[in-house]
Parts: sequence; C-alpha cells; structure tokens
Amino acid sequence: GGGAAAAGAAAAPAGGSAGAGTTMALPPGEPDCHRPRYDLAAVDALAPVTVNSAAELAALAGVTPATANGLHALYRVHVRVGRDFAVTVPMPTLNLQNVVFDGRGHTITLGAFRLFNLVDNSIVRNLVVQGPATGAGGTMVGAFCNGSHMYDSGALGVVLGGGGGGGLVTMLGVGRLAGEAADDSSLERVFVQGLRFLAPLAFVPARGIATPEAYGGLAGVAEAGTLIADARVEGLALDGQAPGPTYYGGLVGIAYGAIERSIASGALTRTGLYAGGLAGRLHGTVRPSHAAVDLDGCSYCGGLAAHLRGGTIEDAFAAGTYRSASGFVGGLVYRASGGRIARSYASAAMPDAGTCGGLVAWSLDDAPDEVTASHWDKELSACDRSTGGGSGETAAAMRAAATFAGWDFSQVWRQPAGAPPGLR
Repeated sequence: GGGAAAAGAAAAPAGGSAGAGTTMALPPGEPDCHRPRYDLAAVDALAPVTVNSAAELAALAGVTPATANGLHALYRVHVRVGRDFAVTVPMPTLNLQNVVFDGRGHTITLGAFRLFNLVDNSIVRNLVVQGPATGAGGTMVGAFCNGSHMYDSGALGVVLGGGGGGGLVTMLGVGRLAGEAADDSSLERVFVQGLRFLAPLAFVPARGIATPEAYGGLAGVAEAGTLIADARVEGLALDGQAPGPTYYGGLVGIAYGAIERSIASGALTRTGLYAGGLAGRLHGTVRPSHAAVDLDGCSYCGGLAAHLRGGTIEDAFAAGTYRSASGFVGGLVYRASGGRIARSYASAAMPDAGTCGGLVAWSLDDAPDEVTASHWDKELSACDRSTGGGSGETAAAMRAAATFAGWDFSQVWRQPAGAPPGLR
C-alpha cells in the first residue's frame, strides 16, 4: 500500500536527484553494486511507465528478446506492471539501477531463467513471480544490493536447477569495498512457497554472482548489514542429491546479516555437509523466528543453524525430525564457534544420532560464548547433553510456563495450552 511504499522509498539514502531517461548500457569496467546512490523517493515520484508484457519490459531497456546480447539496464525509472503476464522466451539480461519496480500485486510467470540479473539501489514491491522452473539460482534476482529494498513480494511454485543461490535471490547484499558502509539491502514481508529442486544439481558460478557454496530457500548468501524480516518459506521440498553446496538453510545458506520474525517450514533432504532449518551457517543474528523443517541426510544437522559462527540466536525455536547421514545432530545448532543463544528452545526428534546436543552438539574450537534461559525436550530428542549450557526438560515441563521464567510472554512469546511456547 501507500504507507509501505513510502517506507521503502524513505529507507533508501538520498544521493542525488532522479534524472530523465529510462535506459542505459552498463559502462564498461564499472563494478556492480558500488555506484553512487540516488534518491529513490524522487524516482518514486516520477510519472510511471506501465509494462504489460515481457516484450514491453525488454523494450523499456532498449532491446528485444530476439536481439538481446550482453547486459542492459533500466535506469532511474518508475515502472508499473499493468497485468499478469508470462515470459515465454529468454529475456535480455536486465539490471535495475536506481529504479522503483512496482508489480501492483500482479504475477509474472517465468520460464527457465530469472527475471533480473542485478537490482542495484532500487525498490521492488508488490510483485509475485511464479515457476515452473529456472536453471539459475535466484528466481527473481541474481544480486540484490547497494541499499535495495524488496517488500510485499514473493515466489510461487518454483523449481530450481543448477546455479546455487536461493528461491528468491542469489545474493542479498555484496561485500563492500574499503571505506564503504555495509550493504543495507533488505527483504521484508516476502515469501517463497512450494520450492523444490530439479536434479541433478550443477553449481556453476555465473559472472561471479552464483554461490556454489550456499543454498537457501530465500537467499543463498545474506551479507553483513542486510535485513530479512517478516519472511516465510513454506512447503520447502529440497532434495539436494548430495554432493552439492556446503551449506543449506531453510531461509539462507550463509547469513551474515539479521533475520527477524521469519519462518521456514518443510524438508531438506540429502543436502551434503551442513544443513540448518533457518541457516546453514550463521554469523549474524536471528531474533523472534522459528524453523519447522525436517532434516534428513545432511552430514551435520542443526534445527536452526548447522554452524553458529559468532552469531546470535535470541527468542527462537526449532521443531522437526533430524536424521544425519553421519549421526551428528544439534537441536538448535550442530557446531558452535563462539556466539550467543538466549531464550530459545528445541523440540525435535533425533533418531539414530551418534553425536547429539539438545541445543548445541559440538564445538571444535570453542563453545558458545553464552547460553542462557534456553531449553530442549530431552524425552523427544533422547539426548541428555548439550555443549555450552542449556537445560534438558521433560515433555511435561516443556509445556509448563514456569519452565520459561524470564521470557517475555507479553510481547514476544505466547503459551498455548498443552504445548511448548510459540511466537506471537
């Protein structure tokens, strides 16, 4: 709505005025995602250009699908989608730079290719993309970066083949150059539903954007400074048919940024080395969020994050059934290299776990820096230990409010009758 649009525009720092002109070829040698930013509120105020077909979208960038080659960009333009349409032939490789792209609630159906290669200092809102399939990671976007913001958008019925990445974007944010601020790009109120893999997977980098080391239901990698908030991945059915990438996550393969008020549900199967219900590897923060993801066939399985690497987990929980191909399972985290866990719990079955942890299973270099006010169901998990702290509880105690003393049941948590706590 109008309030969300204003918030998205205001979130982008001002760096100049929006000029005329809607197309440009990428200047040779100019790096992606490090250009000066423009005032996106001014771009939002421009008279919108409406597109009603793939051909019109391509023409806006000065090319047609039949003659497209190289990279083409929409530049400082306000685009509106006028109706649902399908992309039935390969699109030119399109970038958005200093653009407001408003789907207005419409759906673009894709073929075996993503919609945008790069979204740089732009807003994408109110847009849905739908499968059937894409051979590249990132159904909607390859790299989403440089203060870009997406909200009220998502992907439906996506089938991903090779390329690594994520169900919505491959890279959220990019590494910054010396002296640059962290990339504050964000995905807010976004969703991915019904995501599954084509097999076999072939992870091939493309223009340095694809990330063969990580795969996530939402994004392959989320860089430092980025935000994922109010996101949901539902109906996850990923069969990685390992060997594949090193890190799988229900939301993000490798997360350096913040994850807030987000949910992943479904299953990750045959996922190679590390698999976590929310993140394969977590350097950043997870706050009120949860995962209800079954894990099967990973070497190292964690209900929220397979590897906590200095990150923070607060007010979160994991539920599901975790079966490791190697017998290594943690209710919240398999491996911890520092980091902090607070006011969180695991309610998970861990059949055939050889090395288990109710919250944290193992630490090679050092245990979590701190585990406070956190619990696991020791009866369901059949696991009576956890590295770094935490409290194993009976199933009855996991349903009792007294177990969770000090938790915020007025703003963050709720206590349903006859069940462990849930998030508001």
